[in-house]
Amino acid sequence: MIVTEIKSNLATVRIHDEYCGHPTQGRISHMNQIVSNAYKRRIISSETQNIKDQNNVLQ
Repeated sequence: MIVTEIKSNLATVRIHDEYCGHPTQGRISHMNQIVSNAYKRRIISSETQNIKDQNNVLQ
């Protein structure tokens, strides 16, 4: 069940009330990878949009 949801133009954060045991190195690494992948997707998307915008201006 979702306890709260925080939305912005860049992201949506949903906080769940599910139990999470003691964090292990594997869990921490997995969460780090999720955040890193999301950041990379956002940067690539932003760069792609900037290139499209520049091409539209040049035409």
